[in-house]
Amino acid sequence: MKNRIKSLLSAAVAMVIFGTMMQAQPSSQRIVRDFEHNAGLENVHLHDKTVLDVNAAKRGLAIVSQKLSRGVIVFQENVQLSNEAPFVMCGITLKLDNANAENVRVFVRARQESASNTEVSMPESAWQLLPFDTHTEDETEGITPEEAFGALVGHLTLRTHVATLPATTRSVEVKIELQRSATRIAPVIRHYQCLLHNPGKTSAEELARMREALTVFSRTEKNSVTLQNSRIPRPVFLTRTQWGCPWGQTSGPNTLTPTVPTHLIVHHSFSPGNDITDWAAAVRGVWNFHVNSNGWSDIGYNWLIDPQGVIYQGRAWIDSMDNAQGAHFCGFNRATMGVCMLGDFNSITPTEAAQRSLVRLLAYRASVNALDPRAISFHANSNRTLNNISGHRDGCATDCPGNMQYPLLATYRNRVFAYMNPPVIAPPTATVESAQSATVSAFVRPNGSATQVFVEWGSALSSLMPPQNRRLVRQFTAQDTATTVTATLTGLQPNSPFIYRFVAQNSDTSAQSVFGILTTPASTGSALQNSADRIMLSVSPNPSQGEMQFRFTVAATSHVRILIRDVRGIVVGQPLQQTLASGEYNITFREDNLASGIYYCYLELVNGQQTQFATKMISIFR
Repeated sequence: MKNRIKSLLSAAVAMVIFGTMMQAQPSSQRIVRDFEHNAGLENVHLHDKTVLDVNAAKRGLAIVSQKLSRGVIVFQENVQLSNEAPFVMCGITLKLDNANAENVRVFVRARQESASNTEVSMPESAWQLLPFDTHTEDETEGITPEEAFGALVGHLTLRTHVATLPATTRSVEVKIELQRSATRIAPVIRHYQCLLHNPGKTSAEELARMREALTVFSRTEKNSVTLQNSRIPRPVFLTRTQWGCPWGQTSGPNTLTPTVPTHLIVHHSFSPGNDITDWAAAVRGVWNFHVNSNGWSDIGYNWLIDPQGVIYQGRAWIDSMDNAQGAHFCGFNRATMGVCMLGDFNSITPTEAAQRSLVRLLAYRASVNALDPRAISFHANSNRTLNNISGHRDGCATDCPGNMQYPLLATYRNRVFAYMNPPVIAPPTATVESAQSATVSAFVRPNGSATQVFVEWGSALSSLMPPQNRRLVRQFTAQDTATTVTATLTGLQPNSPFIYRFVAQNSDTSAQSVFGILTTPASTGSALQNSADRIMLSVSPNPSQGEMQFRFTVAATSHVRILIRDVRGIVVGQPLQQTLASGEYNITFREDNLASGIYYCYLELVNGQQTQFATKMISIFR
């Protein structure tokens, strides 16, 4: 409760700080109507007092006659926010008696400004039903015995999800429907609040800085991964400061509680919906409603993801650890992490970019806490047995994470497992069958996910990477075990060196074998390489600490090229490319930027119609 009070008291300060960070300053407008004291109907343009009116005996706005089962009232709230809004956000809070979420409904409708600077009347179809928000801080936090008893007898506070309205909105109509219960008990509205918010338009300069920040932050990503003991890297994300959180990296005046997640909860924001482009402003808007309307310690989610796949840091961290307990799972927040997919996914699915970021983020947290993404376990705080990756609706009655996204949770679990358990490929081997064909093979372990295996090959002397040839050779199911995969390469150039490798891909990650080397003979039917086309190449020292000597002999004037490739086949050095006269040569090669590991040296001599070559595996140890 203290955290909530501190949050509300700091709202004005937060708005001042926030305004210095964005090109267009944000602003908020709070409209309060108190019906408990026989007031609150001032400036109400549309209502029928024969159906719904303030009732002094019931201390609130109620259905007038016992004969009526339903009452409706419409408020028109004028918007008085600063200009340069990317959109207007609207949320409604009601304090009621004799009520539950089933016998109260709230709708909003925007009245916009036309080109002639007049309000445009909106059709009935423009009413937007706002579901109630079941996100809360911990269920028992700050609740007195009187409040707990009040909830049992129907005294409760209902907060809607936020509606995102056009930037040209001049006024908002709020329609509230009250319905008698099956026992004819009618709900009573004691208190009404409409919070309107302009989160401030993100400037082009700020957007450019955010894109740059994503690039820069990726360089420090591994440090945090090491601290968190994860073998899966934490995805690149925008920090709170970078997306413009008024409190920066801190939780303002509030103290957050750490938790160790055992269950990862997926959400959608419902609103902002799917038709906006300023997603950083959307995140700021969500923060504002969670803190300044709901009175929470901080934004409820630990992470948020926009349709472009950009990940936003949500709730502040505790020191350097990203394990603060959120406010997102029906009041049962202990031992959870909440990720919000920005958008309304009741009628569409999230973009592949957003899904890919979600998979990587869930895999990171599952790795940190040693969670099996496909397992089911008991969640003590909710007293439920849940999938380790669950949706918001698994904790209480809500549409979240959206009717189209909820069925994807099974796919998310499999994709997270696949990302955490990439396929494994042993070093490949080859048998040269003729001057134009060879059989290559490798031992592949799919590791419990559906996996496709490809073979890639190309000239060892080509700079193209990956190799220009690629073919599917095997499809594993999730139930298949490890086995040797074999492929026949045909149409090879006689008397030529080739590199080849196997690539295994599941839904979200892949593995490549090291490159193998094979050399086709000079003529069809010959199983051995013609020694006239080979030249001697010696490398010393081998292994080396980075500097080595390549020794070879040129019999006649030739164009000579030396390439150095890593085990992925990528050219990492070219010590020599020039025409040399006949003679013995000793070429010094040193590359301080090469890491310790295995590399391949390719020597090619071209003299008229004859091509000679040599290959050598080299080792560097620093």
